Order: sequence, then structure tokens, then C-alpha cells
Amino acid sequence: MNKEEKLYVNLTNSLYNIIKKDKFQFHLLHLKSFISGFNNMLNYLFWLEKKHNTKLNDSSFAIAMAQKLTNISQQKITLELLSGINFEIIEEGYIEFLDFIVKEFKTTKVYLKKIKEDLSLEDIKKIKKISNENFEKIKSELKDQKENSNKTNDENKKVSQTAPVFVPPAGNQANPNNFNPNQFNAQFQNMIGQMPNHPNADERFYPYTHKHTWMPKYKNIFSALIAISCFLVFIVSLIAYLSKVNYGGWWIDNNSNQILPYQNASGTFSGYTLKTVKLPLIVSNFTFYISFASLFLGSFFAYKLFNGNQKIRDKYVIHKTGLIFSIIIIGIDLYISITFLMPSAFKSYIKNFFPQKATSSWPSGKVPADWSGQLNKTADYFYNTASKTSIFKALSTLYIVAIVFTGLSLIGTIFGLVTNPRYDKAKIMKAHAEYQKAVYAKMQNQEYEIDPSIYDKDLIKELEKQKKEEEQREKEEKENTEQQE
Repeated sequence: MNKEEKLYVNLTNSLYNIIKKDKFQFHLLHLKSFISGFNNMLNYLFWLEKKHNTKLNDSSFAIAMAQKLTNISQQKITLELLSGINFEIIEEGYIEFLDFIVKEFKTTKVYLKKIKEDLSLEDIKKIKKISNENFEKIKSELKDQKENSNKTNDENKKVSQTAPVFVPPAGNQANPNNFNPNQFNAQFQNMIGQMPNHPNADERFYPYTHKHTWMPKYKNIFSALIAISCFLVFIVSLIAYLSKVNYGGWWIDNNSNQILPYQNASGTFSGYTLKTVKLPLIVSNFTFYISFASLFLGSFFAYKLFNGNQKIRDKYVIHKTGLIFSIIIIGIDLYISITFLMPSAFKSYIKNFFPQKATSSWPSGKVPADWSGQLNKTADYFYNTASKTSIFKALSTLYIVAIVFTGLSLIGTIFGLVTNPRYDKAKIMKAHAEYQKAVYAKMQNQEYEIDPSIYDKDLIKELEKQKKEEEQREKEEKENTEQQE
């Protein structure tokens, strides 16, 4: 068993020992700092599962634990795959979490670290939520402890040594027999704002290695190229689909509508009718359908191009989803454009309108001996006829233009992949460590100021400038409103 697996076993069992006990469930119900710390431990479990494929008895416990915590706390618990952490950070956080529980809830590490060798997901499912009776009993016991502590300690010492206790509101709710879960949940929600935010949620924090000042303009140009190429491909494909070329009279199967590759054949063909054939210029239905995907992705890029409601720090980086979308768009556009310009693709598409083998219903002597050769000859005729039309030439030119824009987009994508800032692991780890310190300080009713050096000075200046501009706009709008009145 490696160190990650051992930590996973210890952490899973500790969380199991906590969540199964009514005493801890009581505090999970009303102490935000405790539930936040528990959720953080679940994120650690989730990280170990995803990054190191760790399991206990062939099972992954993070999701099951989160579901059980949601059921107990009546609050939605979500798992997050944390970035910028490692084994040491998780181990340190786990130790601090246990220390907090031992200090605040007067329990022992022996109990918290107790190992259940055959722990399974079924054991998690069997954990029952604390009953109202036990909830009131624990609440009463803690209230008595608090009153006894008041008699022997002064007020300041009492605040630091006594575990936080849920105090019922005044009025009817003060009666322990009238416990109201809705009122209780409202108090729980009010405590959320007391917990510190992770630096990653702060716009002043820049978690990347470098910041190019030209990146915002590059992103606009890059997005414009992608948008133009995909809109152009869709419009040209739509025109090709709607444009039809007249290929003259051909024998058509009355049942399958397939074309007999033998134009203006004399005599009568049983089951066939001589008709004028008109076919769209699109080289395959598939290329037309996937052009809709290009349109959708192009719309996404156009939205990103003209939408200014993005975080300031996001201006200096292209997110992975953007690069993935661009690669997909480029692939679609190149496939559609090049396929149209390839005679072989056009001829292959045309052959689908003909039967792949001769039928016995045709008169003797009218069936070509070289059926495959006849198909190729007919497909050549169809292509030569279509390629001479002005609409075909115009569409070919437009597809070439689309390839140029797509090629420029490809260059832009490669440039973005090379120059795009990478995550600064050291900076992220420091931010996460600072956040941990702030959380555990809050758990112990202490204050901790996150190290301001982790924040980017340039972003701070931009945010201050943005704030001043917003205040100026609001001031001008207010003055205009007053003048109108």
C-alpha cells in the first residue's frame, strides 16, 4: 500500500466515524465551519480517487459520502476536483481537521482514526440521520454544559473554550418542542457568508505563469477568424444544398428512385420512367448536416467575441474549452471545404444515386458488360456537367476563401497553444495553503488575513480603474435622471 492509498484509507474511515455519530451530525447541521471542513475532506478524497485512482475495498467513497452529507445537512454538497494541491497539502489538512474536532467537540483521535477493515458503500448507505429526539437531547446537554461553564469562567474564556451551540430564536421557536427545520435552515444559510472565499474566486488572484498584454486583442482577432470561417462554410454549404444542376433525361426506378446509368436508352425499361434529373451540388448530406455544428460553434465564438462580461483576469488567457472548440471547428470546416473541392468525393456521392449492380428486368443488350466502368463513366459525366456551371465555380471560390480563413484560424490555434499561460502550481499551492489557514482559523473563532502578496498588482489596478469608471457612469446617469426630472 503506497502513501496515497494509506491516506485514503485513513481519511475515509475518519469521515465515516464522524458522519455516523449523532453528536457530529448535530454539529454538521448547524456549524458552517464544520460542514465546510468536512466538505473539504471530501474534495481531498475525490482528488485522490481521480489523480491516483485510490480505492478502499474496490470502492470509491467520495460521491457516496457527499450524498449522505447532503441528506443529513439538507444542503447541496458538491465535489470539486481541486487544482494545485498534492499529498503533503492533503495530509496537513487532514491532521488539522482532526485537531479541530478533538479540540472543539471533546473527542479522541483514537475514535476518529478507528479503522473498519470491511468498510463498504453499503455501510455509508445504512447511516441514519439524527432523529429529532436525539437532536433535542444533544442540544439540551450542550446548553447545560454552557451554563456550567458560565459559572466557572469569565465571558471571554467561555467564548474561546466552549463549542459553538445552536441557540433557538426567540418566541415560539424558543421552545425545544417546537423545532422548525425551515427556520433552522435559514440560520444555516446566514452563516455561509462568514466563511472565507478561496483566493481562486477573487479576481485579484492570477493563477497563471505569465500575463501577455496583447492577449485581449489576439483573442478578439482569433475569435473573429473562427467565427468568419464557420459562418462562411455554413452559408456556402446551404447554397450548395439548395442549388441543383440539370443533368438531362435519365431512366428512374419507379420504386427506389435510383438512376439507370444509361442515358436516353432506347426501348422500354420495365419499372423505370424517363425523367429529367436535378441534383443538389452538396457532395454529401453528412457534410451539410455537420455544417450546422460549425454554425453552432461559430455562434459561440461570436458571443464570446462581443460579450464583455468576462472577468478581468480571463482576458489574458484562452481557456482549454476555447482551444478545444477551435480545433473541432477547424476540423469540420476543413473537411467540408476540401471535400467539395475533391472530384473523387463528388463522384462518390453521385454513385449513390445509381444501382450498384444490373437487374434482370433490363432488355437484353442494354445492360453494360462493365457495370463498374459504366458507373464511373456516368459519374464523370455528372461531375463535368456540374463543374461547368457558374454556381459550382462560385461555390468553389467561396470554399477556397473559407479554407484561407480556416488556415489562419489553425495558425492562431497553434500560436495560442504555444503562448497560452500555464497554471502556476507553486502560486496555486500557496493560495490553497493560505485558504486552509483561513478556514481552520475561522473554525476556531479566530481571524486570519490571507497573504496579500498572492494577488496580482496589475489586476488590482485594473479593478480599481474599473470600479472608478462604474462609479463615474452611475454618477452621470444619476445627474441625467435628475436633469430630466
